[in-house]
Amino acid sequence: MIKKFLLIVSLLLFTFCSKQKDKEKKPNTKNNIRNSVQLNNEHKSIHQQEWEEHNKKTYVSVKEQADIQLKQEKVLTGNLTKHFIAPFYNPNGTSIFFTTEGYNGIWLYDLQKEEIQQLNSLPGSGFKFEISETGNSVFFRNKTFKKNSTKAQYTIVQQTVNEKEINILYMSKNVLTPPVQLGNEIIFLENNKPKAYNLKTKKIENDFKSTFIYVINNKLVKFKNGKKENISLNGIKPVKTEYTSDKKNIICLTATKGILLLDKNGLPVNHYPKAFSLSKLNNSNLVVFTEEKYKGNRIIQSDVYLGFTDSDKKIKLSAIKDKKVFNPVWSPNGNNIAYNNEDGIIKIITLKIKPQEK
Repeated sequence: MIKKFLLIVSLLLFTFCSKQKDKEKKPNTKNNIRNSVQLNNEHKSIHQQEWEEHNKKTYVSVKEQADIQLKQEKVLTGNLTKHFIAPFYNPNGTSIFFTTEGYNGIWLYDLQKEEIQQLNSLPGSGFKFEISETGNSVFFRNKTFKKNSTKAQYTIVQQTVNEKEINILYMSKNVLTPPVQLGNEIIFLENNKPKAYNLKTKKIENDFKSTFIYVINNKLVKFKNGKKENISLNGIKPVKTEYTSDKKNIICLTATKGILLLDKNGLPVNHYPKAFSLSKLNNSNLVVFTEEKYKGNRIIQSDVYLGFTDSDKKIKLSAIKDKKVFNPVWSPNGNNIAYNNEDGIIKIITLKIKPQEK
């Protein structure tokens, strides 16, 4: 049965790669605003430099800087008909990965070549997929059904970015969650029980080294040294967790209290009571998040704000033209923010923050 499944996956991949042999190059559009700043050649932002120079604890770099301008806007998918969502940068900031509405397939935009390509077209592969720490692979959960059967087969998959080769790390008839990479361990839940695939030993481990924070039945759980421990949030109900790109914090979406930013052990760092999605800039105290306004069950407005890990102050990015902004994420070095708008278009903005005159 496993051989048959592998053959099916291989055929799907071969068919896809044949169709995608010629990469789709993104042409220039009138919506692209260009200047001498190159999005793919990033350096540490001034905020990261100052944060590192001031002991990373007491210094707050942007609180004194109130003049924020939109320096550049770049449209990545404006000429394509698909509805794209959930962008993520690779670790060196040279590519942006994203998926389609419905999470079918994984795509990437090469910022250096200005090319879009599709890694795979597997249903559900875009749901909470993980970009490897090297940027050379993606990890995702795949879910398939046998013919004339309602029971699913789950797999944890690694796919290389350049060759698009599929490697099945783990397969089960039990429910698996999307994977998270913590060091050499690819961690996931199987029927709500933590497991890890060790990339060095290439073995599944039930008792792994990393501390893993996750949510089960509206309870925040810490798995460490083979033991589970519930973490109290003083009556706040967690819905889901995701790790920041540097894996130093956990973003916890709650049922009615917005987002909690947690440390690696699950302890609260800050609270964003109206936030719906959030991204933390590596090696800094800066975050970017959205706040949504509803009319009934319909989102009528989604605004984006700059915030801080150690303060409740926030700065609205009113220079963004889109009325609805979703899934904003920092680039690795903080010069740019990527997001998708309500039309499913992926964009990048570059912010210019001027120090406030004294």
